[in-house]
Amino acid sequence: MTNEESLEFIDYVNNMTVNNYPNPQNAMEQFERSHKQNEEIFARLITGEGIYTKSKNIIGFCHCKKHTGCISKALYKSHDCGRKGCHYFERTNPQYWAMIDSIAAAKKKKKETAKRLKQQVEQADFELKMSAQSISDKLGHFIQITSVKKEVGKKRYNIYYISECEFDDRIRFLDLADAFGYTMNARAQLRHAKAPDGSYAVISGRSRREVFV
Repeated sequence: MTNEESLEFIDYVNNMTVNNYPNPQNAMEQFERSHKQNEEIFARLITGEGIYTKSKNIIGFCHCKKHTGCISKALYKSHDCGRKGCHYFERTNPQYWAMIDSIAAAKKKKKETAKRLKQQVEQADFELKMSAQSISDKLGHFIQITSVKKEVGKKRYNIYYISECEFDDRIRFLDLADAFGYTMNARAQLRHAKAPDGSYAVISGRSRREVFV
């Protein structure tokens, strides 16, 4: 941009007032003529304030007739333009928005990956639980398997269960631990699950199993 063009732009925006905004399209054209990364420009903000700043600090332009003008990063945040999805807002800093979009895409991908991994873990835990329950049922035990957890870094599984007894009665179901361990080619041990108050959890009622959370 030539010096004459720069002076023309400064004169133009200096003549703006809060109550006398120029045609939004012309204001946008004038702004774009001076919009070069790292170049210090004069910008009339939507607040009516005129400031000298680097063009990279101006990230948008509002075409609303009530407050036509430039939008800085701080104004974009305070006015919540993004969440509102304001149709008067126009992006004016391609480099900045490319970075923002890239960060948003990375966060979305990370969130989706974490969700997928969580679902895979939950599915694997469910299958282990159902496998142990199936073995227990075939052995004729009246117990409920609440979960099966593999110890980190070890070939050993802990089988958590509840029974009718209010004490640690795992010695009654050692065949379950042996059978499950055999199917997994690992060691397995039983753990009588406890209630929140610290007592051993029990199955309520002999006619049906109730899921203990």
